[in-house]
Amino acid sequence: MVKSSVAGIIDQWGGLRIVVAHPRSFKYHLAPGEKLFVVPNMKVEEPVPYFDWPMIEKATRKHIDWWIATRNDPDDVETGPVKMFRLRNLRAYHRGTVHLPDMVET
Repeated sequence: MVKSSVAGIIDQWGGLRIVVAHPRSFKYHLAPGEKLFVVPNMKVEEPVPYFDWPMIEKATRKHIDWWIATRNDPDDVETGPVKMFRLRNLRAYHRGTVHLPDMVET
């Protein structure tokens, strides 16, 4: 069975969604203004078992945090989606979907 790759997509408000698909199809999951992070060396079989999702989410977040920490160019980290992702992760209790009233208050 062919295994699929894992990627994290950060939307323009800093929300993270995880996609499991063939690498060539990741472009179809992106909307304008979003940033794609493909998790290296991680292949999973589809359909993904329910109890494997926490491990996949943790690996994706770890890869994105590593990417942010290792950037030399400040412009890479200050782009819209990455900057909003960093701001959203300052508040550890708010990791759900985008809640527009909270975004307006910031």
